[in-house]
Amino acid sequence: MLQEYMKDFPRGDRKELKRLDAFLSIATDHLNALHSSLSLLRNLRGYAEEANSDIVSSLKEIEVQGAFNTYLNLCFLDYTVIYKNALSAIHLWEDIHSLRQGYLLIYEALKTYQSHSKHLKDMCSKAQASEIEFLNLSRKIKQFKKHFDYDNYISKIRNYAIGHIEKDPVNFFINISEFDEEQAFTALKEFVSILVDMQRLSESIYVNYTRTIMADASWELAGIGERAAEINELIDALNQQPFIQRNEPKK
Repeated sequence: MLQEYMKDFPRGDRKELKRLDAFLSIATDHLNALHSSLSLLRNLRGYAEEANSDIVSSLKEIEVQGAFNTYLNLCFLDYTVIYKNALSAIHLWEDIHSLRQGYLLIYEALKTYQSHSKHLKDMCSKAQASEIEFLNLSRKIKQFKKHFDYDNYISKIRNYAIGHIEKDPVNFFINISEFDEEQAFTALKEFVSILVDMQRLSESIYVNYTRTIMADASWELAGIGERAAEINELIDALNQQPFIQRNEPKK
């Protein structure tokens, strides 16, 4: 049965919570830069399609990559909020709520990554990114899934303690009554390393392949030259602001 109680103290201190607030600002700025670069790439694809340029297929590929990269950036923002709330939680339900959301983020992020993994592997060679980095990340994900029982326990929490609650509220209550907050918090702490590696790989592909497209394309097409300069400026900004490499949350 659930017990109503207040913790003696939260997991995190004021200094750590303030540091996480700074991550949110940095990640939001980065998200805005990604949005701007994708908007320009979409405009560029429109020009290229009108001119029947041979770079259209490459632009479509990099848009897919950019969208996935944006998704990972959003995951990082969500992760930071969830982790911050888990650190500051005092009441039992605050803790359970935050950590349920943590399991949901882990479940969806890994599922989405898996659906993009073949595309990422193919893009590594095109973008001169490290295939070894991709393989190391794949092994890391496999180990995480096994250690935290992704296919059984995390999936069960996602399906019966976060989603589909109304279908079987008794089962929901059983799962919540047995919910291990400390195990969930450990999984959340461990997952940030995987999320950061995902973002590093994805952003490396996005930046490098966009640069390749810009270098290889014919700028004789009307309007593209101006857009190319704008895109290169944004790519430079992304390159100079690898927030996850400098500011990974401490576990």
